[in-house]
Amino acid sequence: MAEILTTRLSLVPFTLNLVKSVINSRAELEEVLGVIVPESWPSEEFGEILPMIADNLLNNPSLDKWGRIIIHKAENILIGDIGFKGLPDDTGTVEMGYGIIPSHQGQGYASEAAEGMIDWAFAQSGVQRITAECLRENIRSVRVLEKIGMQRTGTKEDLIMWEVCKS
Repeated sequence: MAEILTTRLSLVPFTLNLVKSVINSRAELEEVLGVIVPESWPSEEFGEILPMIADNLLNNPSLDKWGRIIIHKAENILIGDIGFKGLPDDTGTVEMGYGIIPSHQGQGYASEAAEGMIDWAFAQSGVQRITAECLRENIRSVRVLEKIGMQRTGTKEDLIMWEVCKS
């Protein structure tokens, strides 16, 4: 399964083997990937769902291409994660989520990774629409989602809802 390459990034499939490695230890993941894994990754929120991700991958190995870890090619460091929360639904919709470590935020990496994932997703059979959501006060995510061409579709409590459709 191929990684997705952008100008500065490599989006590596988050396989069951890699998920198990990060659950075991950061050092194990560094050894398996051959990259630096900073203390700031995974985020607390993402770390909490790793066992669920492992279970999902164990039950459906084809999900591994829908989630990626983000490697900065020049620095050889893991800088975040990006992916879709499952396979396309009956309407061809997938929901995207992402996170970049604090030291690499504000440098366009989230936009670059998201554009790569969107291009990849729309090349997959059955994907017609990509959605995302972010907190209203998360100005950086709002900028990322606007920059990559997503349109606001509404709000839900403290969230802004977004989408982009296949052209």
